[in-house]
Amino acid sequence: MSRPAGVLLALGLTATVVRGADAQSVAELQVRVRRLESMHQAAMVAAGRADSIRQAALDTVQEGVLTVLAHRLAVPATRQGMQTVLRGVLFTYGNASNRLARGSRDVPTFANPSVGATRVVNELSRYVERAMAPERSHPWWAWAHNFIPPSSARDLADGLRQTYIDLVTAPSPATGECFAGDLAQCRVALSLVPVADPATQWYTAAARRSIVQRLLDNNDQHEHASTWRSCVRGSDDACLVAVRALNEAEMTPPLENPHRMTLLRYALQTGGPDSYLRFAETTGDMSDALARAAGMPADSVLAGWRRAVLAARPETVTTTPAAGWMAMFWATVFGMLALRSARWRRE
Repeated sequence: MSRPAGVLLALGLTATVVRGADAQSVAELQVRVRRLESMHQAAMVAAGRADSIRQAALDTVQEGVLTVLAHRLAVPATRQGMQTVLRGVLFTYGNASNRLARGSRDVPTFANPSVGATRVVNELSRYVERAMAPERSHPWWAWAHNFIPPSSARDLADGLRQTYIDLVTAPSPATGECFAGDLAQCRVALSLVPVADPATQWYTAAARRSIVQRLLDNNDQHEHASTWRSCVRGSDDACLVAVRALNEAEMTPPLENPHRMTLLRYALQTGGPDSYLRFAETTGDMSDALARAAGMPADSVLAGWRRAVLAARPETVTTTPAAGWMAMFWATVFGMLALRSARWRRE
């Protein structure tokens, strides 16, 4: 019997005694108490026997730094899931993963004999990302607002490929200039530096108008609705007023959390097996953390990340018509700049 059940039984005993105290003799009460105590002891024995049976059916399963308890019938699926997680653990945390070998009360137990490998991967990954999380004072939390899950080389490759697509297609001056090689604008797009005017640095005129159109669609009776309508009708000055009035939570940076996770994964892989140890010990800002992880200056990390993004260019980039026109616009702008630069050099 569980401890709560024992407490309930004791409460029941007390209530019974109180209710019958006026109608029963002391001897009768003593008989009733002994009977209830006997029932409680029998229940405790039965509960202990059930616990012993349940514990006897659990085996210890170990894969590298990971150790869990699993039902003996579920050991093959558990081991399969653990091997998948272990590969991600070593890829992401390197030598820092030795922390997991100490174990914890929070390690999941897989007592269900029919548990599958997918569930093992999901539950064990959630445990690992929490066990390996940096301190809450670490700059990662303010920048990315999420745990750092175990990941794979494929996750990094997929992230780089998606970043390429978004650099090309996002309606943002910062992403376009980052794609062209301006690392300062890469920092703006990734929010690695304070952004003085997100309305102009993050968004094009078309993007500002699109943001305001959504605001108007959601609440056309808002006190600023007249400004919003002016924006939608073509006044970029009105759009600037509207977007600058938004709070930070209502503004989406060009390169969001998935792209930031990809940048971190790139830095960790660049820095070798001790990269996560250095990353977790960082006390500076997020640029410092990335530099510490990669073992090189922050500018070098960004430059290497950008080269990796360009190298991950997909064979076919699927875009919306609007994004396609935006990509053509930026290509034309940078082409004209390149021609002008070449003319200046000739002069």
